[in-house]
Amino acid sequence: MSNTTVESLQTCLRQEDALVAEFAVILEQETEVLVGPGDVDALSKVTERKNEVALKLVELSQQRDRLLADAGLPPGHAGTEQAVSRHPRARPKSGRRCWPSPAPPTKSICATAP
Repeated sequence: MSNTTVESLQTCLRQEDALVAEFAVILEQETEVLVGPGDVDALSKVTERKNEVALKLVELSQQRDRLLADAGLPPGHAGTEQAVSRHPRARPKSGRRCWPSPAPPTKSICATAP
């Protein structure tokens, strides 16, 4: 894997990591609105933001999979794990790993690096 690909993958994983954290905050906000007094406007706004972030996550996931394919690695969790084990500097500096799990598609595997 070239240095450029490793750097691109690291950037992509950092962006995904940040968006996953943002998505979690949005889900907390959504929960607060749903259990609150029934503010339809607030729910609409938080749902719109959630959908925007979800779309960005999909786009970054596709970008990551393209980078992995360019490096001859499989897509998704398996390829990401292989990439960061071969090139530890590709791991986001947060140390948190949060990549799509092979199954089911909506499940994530999140862990803190040792």
